[in-house]
Amino acid sequence: MINTRISTSAMFVFKIRRPFTVALLLLELTAAANAWIPSVNVLSRNRAYFSATTLAAAAADTNPTKSTKDLIRQTDYLKNPRPDENKEDSGTKDQQQRWLNLLQDALSPEQEESTKAASKLIAEISTLRQTKNGETALGDLLNHLLSRGPDSPALPFWTRLGFLGRFSQRARWASLRRTLNLTTPPPSSDSDDEVVQQSEEERRRRRRRALVGILRTLSSDEFTGEAGASSNKKNSVPPILLLEQKAGREDRLNKRQRRTNNNRDEDLTLRRPAGLETPKYSVLEKKSSTFEIRRYEDFAVCSVSMSRDRPADSSKTDAKVSEPTIKGAPAFGALAGYLFGKNEQNQAMKMTTPVLTNMKTITAEITPEDENNNSDKTKKVKQEKIMSFVLPSEYWKNETGLALAPQPLEGSGVTLEHFRGEDRAVVMFGGYVSNKVIEQQSKNLLQQLKQNPNWQVAEGATVAVAQYNDPFTPPWKRLNEVSIAVLPKSKTL
Repeated sequence: MINTRISTSAMFVFKIRRPFTVALLLLELTAAANAWIPSVNVLSRNRAYFSATTLAAAAADTNPTKSTKDLIRQTDYLKNPRPDENKEDSGTKDQQQRWLNLLQDALSPEQEESTKAASKLIAEISTLRQTKNGETALGDLLNHLLSRGPDSPALPFWTRLGFLGRFSQRARWASLRRTLNLTTPPPSSDSDDEVVQQSEEERRRRRRRALVGILRTLSSDEFTGEAGASSNKKNSVPPILLLEQKAGREDRLNKRQRRTNNNRDEDLTLRRPAGLETPKYSVLEKKSSTFEIRRYEDFAVCSVSMSRDRPADSSKTDAKVSEPTIKGAPAFGALAGYLFGKNEQNQAMKMTTPVLTNMKTITAEITPEDENNNSDKTKKVKQEKIMSFVLPSEYWKNETGLALAPQPLEGSGVTLEHFRGEDRAVVMFGGYVSNKVIEQQSKNLLQQLKQNPNWQVAEGATVAVAQYNDPFTPPWKRLNEVSIAVLPKSKTL
């Protein structure tokens, strides 16, 4: 009897009958012998599944349907023994194993099975998040998925060959790892603490966020009808491999744009979330697919400082956020609380886009400490980071419209502001926002304005950042902008 772990790739050796698969089988057997020591009890329960005669029967099957598929399922069981599906989960270990099985099924080469498993996992994540201490339990479960799956050190070297993901389960785990590397958000753009940015928990938090984003994509119909999309057809491309290709392409385009100001072959404005209001504008000048001069109409915002601590009783005014440890999360929670009904009128409003951040100059009068100073008061000027949500359009019409908006609760720190229409130069880009990305894109923006014969930066203007998508939107669907107020060069600054 031969007792060893044979992964899905070895099973396909007998199905696809190609010369290179002999070497793949040998690699699988070597990796299994070196990286995995099966439990004696598990082996004894599954000895019959892995006998030489069973493998020979599969090899001889010229129409490998049920027998080969059964063998694949049985080998998967030996790798990750599943709890009795008719028995209720007895605790955390059962739930960990069940989620690991669902994640493995989400990496299936067949689109229907992948979508079904990913959808179920996303539903369970959403349910757990709503329970008491759900965020902590969810973090532990996602950490377990990562450590046992894509971040496992046991993946052999040959899984780096992407095309093997068509045949091998472990090659698809490696594809998930590479996709995670491409889609994990950078350290928080709002944190200046390098120790926090580089801490292991911070890294895990960003990794968990990327994993949930990937599962959301796999659970959607994004790949339906796409060229090469996976289905039940032979030689189709597994969804996780298509997703890796999209992530890699977006990463290359974003790096090239930051480095060379190169044009892109798509209309990035199509990445705006459908059905959400956004400030209205007309395009005055378009130099490329990513740089344009816009004339904005009036709009209104609610704003809060990102530089000040939230009050101790902020639960009365703020909405709960899914990632409360991010430095910008308290400000986001304050604005979401106001917009969704925690205001004087208890009035919920429609969600809008984008979320705006910019620097605002604050001037405060202070009494000097030096008694010999002849001046009674001096002025202190500082820069404060502000986050803003766009208000619904019924409040955009000059100051009269803003007066109709619900008033923020006392102590919330939320203020309402009317923005008069102005001309702005804008650079659009995809991916995630970080301090480094903002710095690079702002440099690109100012450089293109410097070379523009018609427009110049308005006096005292600062760069604003706009982010249009929710945190779990993958990089290739994200739209961000840096912009600054401008004037025609024919006018005096």
